[in-house]
Amino acid sequence: MKVICNTISLRKMDISDLIPTLGKLEIKDLELHADFLLDKSIDYKKFNKDLNKYNIKIYVFSGGWCNFLTKDISENIESMQKQIDIMKKINCNKIRIFLGQMKNEDYTEEAGNKAVKDLTTLSKTFPKITFLMENENGVNSNPDILYSIMSRVNKPNILLNYDFANMEAVGYNSFSNFKKLKDFVGHIHIKGILNKKDRKYCEYGKGILDYTEIFNYLKEIDYNKLISSEYEGDGNKLEGLKNCFFNLKKDIEKLNS
Repeated sequence: MKVICNTISLRKMDISDLIPTLGKLEIKDLELHADFLLDKSIDYKKFNKDLNKYNIKIYVFSGGWCNFLTKDISENIESMQKQIDIMKKINCNKIRIFLGQMKNEDYTEEAGNKAVKDLTTLSKTFPKITFLMENENGVNSNPDILYSIMSRVNKPNILLNYDFANMEAVGYNSFSNFKKLKDFVGHIHIKGILNKKDRKYCEYGKGILDYTEIFNYLKEIDYNKLISSEYEGDGNKLEGLKNCFFNLKKDIEKLNS
């Protein structure tokens, strides 16, 4: 298990400031939020030089802007191509996306079949890219629907980005449903949650979600993929990001030892 740092909490910072800031903190393994680069005028030669200077590697590009439940496949492919063009410039081959926004009560068999067909097309169109669909709310967090879609797509580059706190926030047991979906999980998000009702998040290690049993299970099944620390609390964004990353890294290193 390797811990990387999700940069969502700092997404309003300029990229020219982000890399030196994280480098000086010895945070070198990143899940970079797309907002830093998408639709921005970036000198990629300088950007990659800065990455090399601080020995920083971007493992996952945290993108989105897609909906495989409702949008035409051509729109999704166009959106993905735009983001993948950026990924190529930063030597990254994994992207966090979403299945799509839809309420559970609006889900139909037709929507599921469309998602299966379009995700299969996505897999074939970009075979060298791994797509990681994050659970957030509605259909894209419904374990039964996710299982149905993923088991039918069954492609090695179409996987889930499993967020335990997000799953808890919408009323599902995150641990039992991870067990159900584990064969399709390619990436994990870890953060704390203070209050499910108001969807209030906090630093990892605080709040109501205890990861002890989850981490022991990850070790038991020999989970060897990426885990991102993520801070979405109301406190100092940089301090929260730093605490989440180093505390999670310490706990995973202890687990791995």
